[in-house]
Amino acid sequence: MNCILFNDTRSQKGNWGCEATTVHFIGVLGKMGYRIQSSLTLHDSYCPKKLKTFMSDVKKVSYVFVNGEGSLYDQNDCKGRVMIKFMGSCIQMGKTVFLLNSGYDLKSKSDIALFQRCISPKFKVLLREPFSLRNFQKHYPAHPVGLQPDVLFGLNETPRTEILSKLSLSPGRYLLLAGNSNYYRPDRPHFPAVEVYVKLIKEIERYTSLEIVILSPDMSWMFEVAKKAGKRCIGRGLSWRDAFGIFSGAKMYISGRYHPSILAALAAVPTQMISANHCKMNGLNELLGNPQPVIDSHSLDKSFHLIKEFIQKNEDPKVYETNRVSIREHVERCKNQLKEMSKFIEWEDHST
Repeated sequence: MNCILFNDTRSQKGNWGCEATTVHFIGVLGKMGYRIQSSLTLHDSYCPKKLKTFMSDVKKVSYVFVNGEGSLYDQNDCKGRVMIKFMGSCIQMGKTVFLLNSGYDLKSKSDIALFQRCISPKFKVLLREPFSLRNFQKHYPAHPVGLQPDVLFGLNETPRTEILSKLSLSPGRYLLLAGNSNYYRPDRPHFPAVEVYVKLIKEIERYTSLEIVILSPDMSWMFEVAKKAGKRCIGRGLSWRDAFGIFSGAKMYISGRYHPSILAALAAVPTQMISANHCKMNGLNELLGNPQPVIDSHSLDKSFHLIKEFIQKNEDPKVYETNRVSIREHVERCKNQLKEMSKFIEWEDHST
């Protein structure tokens, strides 16, 4: 069955999650017999000429797959609206549109009304975490919607642990600290993240002997944190498979990054999550049954005690192993739920 894919993020080499997720998304579709005839990145959809060419490809197929990821949330730029308008246009053309692997955190009345134009029996929706699911049900209570954990949970590879020796990382002896997509952007309140992260690192050093390693392939402000705190920052130039190997040897993880937190969960690494640019971290935290509350990104400077509690709890071997067992159980649950996506899509295929 021929189809097209909107929001192909394989080319985003600096963003491990975006690249890895689309790779797995396309793999899932391939196993179900769908052949992608054409794909478009969200960035290229801003170009009227490229979008027009892509819409010509849409006319040739019956099925349109939209890799929603984290595009549908309250923001000043247009990327979420471009996706919504594209889906609405496809539905008007009589196409079956699958919005899969997606978050949903629209807040403005205009965005919610724009999305309403997509609501149709031809619009099939699966959202990737429970916060997004509840948000959607609140706005469109009559439209069917299901929960589909992120396709990255379908990763079935052995971590490349050889990366640890290359980076001189001792398994079980380091804590990974990552950034957040909610800082230093015009549509969010200012927060002195560099200064706060440097203070956080100094505070953590007071009560743990674990090496603090900053993990960031693409955030310039995190490179500045590493320089000011005198810590090494790894990630730039590495692949998402390298990152998975790095997670496999980590003791703990502190992060506001969504997909890397899934990689951490796949490696059964206890994680303290920090809120991001929409509800995704809260939803992932719930999905994984994490006992630690999500820290608000803009209250991080007032939440050092929660991070201390998280680290000290997980330095207790019994608590640590209990947490790892729980993570594995929840990951397995997510993998099983993810298998339901094929039934959802195949049912539509068989009905037409």
